[in-house]
Amino acid sequence: MKLWSLKTNNFFQIIILALMLSASMICYCQNDNKNSNLPPKTFPIGLRVGLHNDFFSNTNENDFIELEYKDRLTFIAGFDVELFRTRQWLFTTGFFVKNISQSKSYNITADQLGRERGTNAEFIESPYWTYHLPVEALYRFNKSTKHPLYFKGGLELQHYGYTPGRYRHPFLSVNGIPRTIGEYEEYQSPFTFGANLGLAGDIYLNDNSKFRIALTGHYHFQTMEETFITTTNLAVPGATSKHEWTGHYINLSLTYFPKKGFIRF
Repeated sequence: MKLWSLKTNNFFQIIILALMLSASMICYCQNDNKNSNLPPKTFPIGLRVGLHNDFFSNTNENDFIELEYKDRLTFIAGFDVELFRTRQWLFTTGFFVKNISQSKSYNITADQLGRERGTNAEFIESPYWTYHLPVEALYRFNKSTKHPLYFKGGLELQHYGYTPGRYRHPFLSVNGIPRTIGEYEEYQSPFTFGANLGLAGDIYLNDNSKFRIALTGHYHFQTMEETFITTTNLAVPGATSKHEWTGHYINLSLTYFPKKGFIRF
């Protein structure tokens, strides 16, 4: 049975599809933004929640090792801050927190073990906290002041509670006998970077507060974590597989900005 995983290519295909759909919207909304009015101002800080999908990769030397790290869908929470805007541009920053647990599954057949029965399982490791600081520019491409639409892009700084170094120990033991050996390496810096690209749209309410819906694709410049698995005491010793926490993700978020002046300093 071949292992299945969502490849990074699919990640880029989703982003490209979203941009193509947006391009068609631009053709429909080719009004001169310079002659349009600014959307109403809101309180510059908004509360953000969202769904966050992290991507993992699995590269097996052959079909012998049936081991997979699975992509994970998690929740995020944080806030967005509007720093500065012109008629067409909006500059933002923010902060959000994500809690992720790594999900892994494996299968070892009876022939591989040299026993009457094989073994398989799926397990989840302890949660990993990551902290994200995006800095983005949003370009408004339609004229509506009540429903402005944006392309957005920027950079994101990420902090990961890491344990630096490389570790080697049994990944799986059956009846006290090591069957696979795992060699783990976490990225050596507590701060890593990536690039963001996406779409956003604002929906203003009657009191001029607003909701912002955003779809963000993130390409991470460094791998967060790598695992190399090598078989031992199995029918085919020495087979290897590589598994990575890529740091790439897709994020769908909703941010609420209260009306301007709801708090007066």
